[in-house]
Amino acid sequence: MTENRDIHYSSQEKNQFDMISFMVRFLSVGHNFFLDYLMYQGSTEFLWERVAFISYVCLYVSIRGGMYFYMRYHQQEIPDQFMKVTIWFDVFTMVFAGFVYGITIINLIGYCLILVYGRFLYYGKSYTLIQRVVFLAYLVTVFGVLWIRPEYGVLFDNPMMTIYLYLIPGVLYYYALDFLVCTVRRAVELKSQEVQKEQDIRADFIATSAHRLRTPLSGVKWAVEGLLDGDQGTLNTNQQDMLRRVYQANEDVIESVNGMLQLLREDSDEGFEYHCEQVSLTKVLDTTLLHHQVLLKDWQIERDWREEYFIWGDYTQLVFVFENIMSNAIKYSRNTHKLIIHIEEQDDYVITSIKDFGVGIPDSDQAFIFQRYFRASNVKEQSSTSSGIGMSAAKRIVTDLAGELWFESRESQGTTFYVKLPRTKKKS
Repeated sequence: MTENRDIHYSSQEKNQFDMISFMVRFLSVGHNFFLDYLMYQGSTEFLWERVAFISYVCLYVSIRGGMYFYMRYHQQEIPDQFMKVTIWFDVFTMVFAGFVYGITIINLIGYCLILVYGRFLYYGKSYTLIQRVVFLAYLVTVFGVLWIRPEYGVLFDNPMMTIYLYLIPGVLYYYALDFLVCTVRRAVELKSQEVQKEQDIRADFIATSAHRLRTPLSGVKWAVEGLLDGDQGTLNTNQQDMLRRVYQANEDVIESVNGMLQLLREDSDEGFEYHCEQVSLTKVLDTTLLHHQVLLKDWQIERDWREEYFIWGDYTQLVFVFENIMSNAIKYSRNTHKLIIHIEEQDDYVITSIKDFGVGIPDSDQAFIFQRYFRASNVKEQSSTSSGIGMSAAKRIVTDLAGELWFESRESQGTTFYVKLPRTKKKS
């Protein structure tokens, strides 16, 4: 295995791993108090060393536990680097314990657990370094205790026999545990690879099916638009209303297909693809309005800009962003069919606002609008075809383009979405 190979754990695995790690350290506090009582029976021998060690262990476990519960409370993942740093503190703790209480079976088990713990966090040369540090610390503990405090380490009044009895079982015990851990981890990795392969096949099938759906759906769209434009003769009002319903249903399906494709791109290893360049923002908005011209035929559209604005971004992805915003405005409108689109410059950015007068977003739902699959409580019955993917993807795209996406809304009064994008390329 190479040194730079990444190790990825799910949030659940990290939480379980860290919970077990914290519980072992917490139990060690009680063990240290009990061991101190058994060995010293309340005497003042080596009092300051004992007080310093127990204080250190209590402080370390408190900080470790505080970190664990803080992350759990705020529903955040434990940082990988934080998990690795604890190994060095554990090594120091075991050396400290050896000099204070002598060599015990707990020392041996503790060092082995550190190596097993490290096996999950390090690969290649990094793990080899951990092995050497732990073995060196174990040797320091054994020889240091035999030299400084032989009364707490020498067995059978024979130092050489003591060294053999401590070192050889320790090495054998570690390699037995390491073999078991490696076997289990190899089995888990093989299973993960099989699951990933199945997920890739499923994603490829969905992506292929979605792409094939777009062609006939686009054909239906243009055919309905031609009929509504009178290409095949004049239509009465009822026929026009019926075709607009067909057009809206077709648009909903197209939106769902596009959202599905965006979701697959977002979840892939590559993420979204961007081909950034200087883009005419007014052209992006005109294209978006053109795509919705049938549904916006009877709408009042206020275009509040006086010149052509240019921004740095990906034309196709930006059209997707604004289409999602306008599509929601159309879907969730009431009697006031009106859109106000305003553009203004702010330092090195251009801010576009799109205001509608629809149902608005309840205060209790506003914090979740950009979460995947979320739909506001007041529109779930109004449009059953919405997937709740579009705004999540739009937020990700704008953020990737060094911009910001936010909104202001009042229920039953409407919503204003703001898209802030840089005029020039920003340094990553």
